[in-house]
Amino acid sequence: MKWFEEEYKENLGLRYNTMLKALEIYKENKGEVILETGTTRLANDWGAGYSTIVFGHFLRHNLGKLITVDIAQENIDKCRDLTILFAKNIEYVVSDSLEYLENYKGNIDLLYLDSYDYPMGELLTIYNGQENVEEAMKALYSMTEEEIVSKHLSVINDSQEHQLKEFKLAEKFLEKGTPILLDDSRLPGGGKTRLTKKYLKEIGATCVLDEYQSLWVL
Repeated sequence: MKWFEEEYKENLGLRYNTMLKALEIYKENKGEVILETGTTRLANDWGAGYSTIVFGHFLRHNLGKLITVDIAQENIDKCRDLTILFAKNIEYVVSDSLEYLENYKGNIDLLYLDSYDYPMGELLTIYNGQENVEEAMKALYSMTEEEIVSKHLSVINDSQEHQLKEFKLAEKFLEKGTPILLDDSRLPGGGKTRLTKKYLKEIGATCVLDEYQSLWVL
């Protein structure tokens, strides 16, 4: 996908390899539905992934539709504005992702989980990040995942539990070979993905790439 490289390699940065590979697998599988939790809510917010725009643009070149689910009406409204060129390929849903997945009917051919922000700011604050962000970052990245979990489970657990619940609700809609893309993996304490990755290993899923995002197939 030469056009994808030219359009997105620089902007996606750490997410480029995993996004490209997930979409290549979706295309090889002749996928029809991409479902993402957490929508694009700010213009040019590449630091958050800009996934709705990326998926929408991809689907202009390929078959299928994107379902983007977000709990906040204002986020969906903003996303509609940002994705107007790709709107015919997108279904916009205002809902708690867990409620939506619990009542979902259909197939999912690429699952992208990126709702519920990881509390990186709160972790940084614990280590005096308001005064010196660089030193706080250094302190966090010097610790193992196990150390952070041991010390700060109450801070990080909600986002990690939420993603695991999302996956378990979506699991029955995923066929063998379906790509599962998890955002914010390479963050102190395991990011949002710590519990989901552990569960994916337990059920025998295969890790394709484990970078800033973690890409798996069933």
